[in-house]
Amino acid sequence: MTTTVGIEKLTSSASNVINAYVLLQTDEILLNPVTKLNEPDVFSRVFQTLGITPTTWFISQLTLSQVRMVQVGISVYQFNVRFVQVGTKDAQASQFVGPQGPQGIQGPQGGVGPQGNVGPSGPAGPSGPSNISFVFSLSGEYSSTTIPDFFDTPRLVRYSYLLLEVTLMRRTAGTLGTTRVDILVNSTSIFATDLDKPQVNALDGDYATDVKTTFTISGVSPGDIVEPVLETVETFKAGPPSGPEGLSLEVRFV
Repeated sequence: MTTTVGIEKLTSSASNVINAYVLLQTDEILLNPVTKLNEPDVFSRVFQTLGITPTTWFISQLTLSQVRMVQVGISVYQFNVRFVQVGTKDAQASQFVGPQGPQGIQGPQGGVGPQGNVGPSGPAGPSGPSNISFVFSLSGEYSSTTIPDFFDTPRLVRYSYLLLEVTLMRRTAGTLGTTRVDILVNSTSIFATDLDKPQVNALDGDYATDVKTTFTISGVSPGDIVEPVLETVETFKAGPPSGPEGLSLEVRFV
């Protein structure tokens, strides 16, 4: 029969007390494990490992806390042992609780359960076009238009898009001044300042254009409303053709 002894000294809050694990691993079937622990060779090995002697220390508490089989025919018996120095009092002798033992051996993994039924796929949602433009226009000579004013009907956004650019084109120039427009999304301008807004000057001549790519928003969402506002106009120029005339504003999304 083979018996292996393992001792682990634990931290103690009192200088006259030592707590320890004592493990006995054996191929014997121990009907009374405490008897095996009290055998002289085992008993002396415990004291020797802890660096104490039976004449100066005594066992105050002894608890068999766990028995487990590590493999077929070999078992481990774990004791929680409390030693007290001879001539001193164990203040916790009546309420000593042994330290928690190590975690037991993990049991075998259970089998894989049957796979559940696969649910039906939901219908695919509609996908919007890859890019889109809202084009607003103002026909005819507009120097006498009351400003600021909406110059075309609003557009309703149906899908989510990123805002790419805004392009203004004016066909026939006026005499002096600037034509400037604004774009509102849900009644709020998408430009930080007037300089960021699309605008053309009478001195730019006919078919003048201006492209803007700096905005205060990154894109639009379903349900948003986009509207064009005419903010400033050029002065009248007699024709033919009279100017300013023929305004087009394109808002491009991707």
